Amino acid sequence: MISVTNLRKDFKVFNRGSGLRGNIASIFRNDFEIKSAVDGISLEISAGEKVAYLGPNGAGKSTTIKILTGIMTPTGGECRVNGLIPYQKRTQNAQNIGVVFGQRTQLWWDLPVQDSFKILKKIYRIPDERFSRNMSWFQEILAIQDVFKTPVRKLSLGQRMMVEIAAGMVHSPKVLYLDEPTIGLDVILKDSIRALVNRFHAQENTTVILTSHDVDDIEAVCERVIVIDEGRSIYDDSISKFRLLDTLGSIKLEWDNPQHNLIDLERLIQSRFPDIQLMALDSLRAEVTYDTRKVEAKKLASFLLEKLPINDFSKTSTDLKKVVKTIYLAKGEKLN
Repeated sequence: MISVTNLRKDFKVFNRGSGLRGNIASIFRNDFEIKSAVDGISLEISAGEKVAYLGPNGAGKSTTIKILTGIMTPTGGECRVNGLIPYQKRTQNAQNIGVVFGQRTQLWWDLPVQDSFKILKKIYRIPDERFSRNMSWFQEILAIQDVFKTPVRKLSLGQRMMVEIAAGMVHSPKVLYLDEPTIGLDVILKDSIRALVNRFHAQENTTVILTSHDVDDIEAVCERVIVIDEGRSIYDDSISKFRLLDTLGSIKLEWDNPQHNLIDLERLIQSRFPDIQLMALDSLRAEVTYDTRKVEAKKLASFLLEKLPINDFSKTSTDLKKVVKTIYLAKGEKLN
């Protein structure tokens, strides 16, 4: 479905002098350097995969997606989407893809929402039956009929993003690119958008490429994770293996007596598990952190229940933010 080989995208960055004199001087000299936003990325994504494409700001995520959608032409390398070179076959490629770019709109600003969808139906030549089916899904999951008669410019951020997601899917694309689709939205609307993406994938076998800083988006939608940094791929594997990279475990403790001496408690735990750390959360709660490669969670939990005067404890789930940070810190080393 998507094949990328040694993809590169370079930009000229002009060096400006400081102050008024420096800025005037820069007009008369051609002083620039080349920066690589995408630096030799290669990847293969099969039809129907749901992939998280992650990286810090400036890593090259959006640039890659703009090349795959045909908006940008790469400096080097090659990419094909459904057999097409997107920046050479822009019109044909556009018929097969859906795109949602975070805060950027693809709708007609001054028209009511329903008119935007009528225009999209004509542009994509969507059959009546498919259009009606998809619109009923949008109404069922996102309740977009509530804003059908409202001009796009009068929608709230949450309402507009809801409609943007629907507009990106209305023609049942073979590939759906979602670039920060839930940014700035409330929890309920985020859940609705994730549910819609998963339903569309199940019904249409749509290939989904998601970039997001929201860990819950990744957990709810994706089955595979690709991490890039400085324009290069530094991790590519299943989300289950991705979770295993979290080597920091955590157990939260609660008790009734606020008089416990945390230093003594930490020493007691460290007499059996030397590598743990104990941190107070408040007068009645604390958190024990440990290296999962050295400490077995069940044994630690049993020890805590037996030795400490606690009335409740909970083990925290995998923190994918910490996993991503681990990958960044380990880049240049082999990640298994």
